Amino acid sequence: MTEEFLDRAQIAASVEQVRSETVPQSVWCCGVGKLEQPAQLAGARDAVAALPAVAQVEVSERDARLTALPKAGATILPALSELAARQGLKLKELHLESGRLDEVFRTITA
Repeated sequence: MTEEFLDRAQIAASVEQVRSETVPQSVWCCGVGKLEQPAQLAGARDAVAALPAVAQVEVSERDARLTALPKAGATILPALSELAARQGLKLKELHLESGRLDEVFRTITA
């Protein structure tokens, strides 16, 4: 009976393989920045949204967090880092994050 069911590791490996083969990196990675100074959030949001490689910006005021979603095929982390330095944004962190399941699903099924 155990041979009929996949364990979690097998399922995760299968999902990762499908994702890496069918979904462009720009769909499942986004740039995330947390600001030390929440007062900078509105200005930072506008500046990030103006970057050519950014398709959309999501804001969490509670966490002083910006999530920048890239346009198809775009790499955004270097541009976000440069923008933060140029604008004098005080960041607690800046990193890439895996995308959301709904984004991956829409890309695969489109």
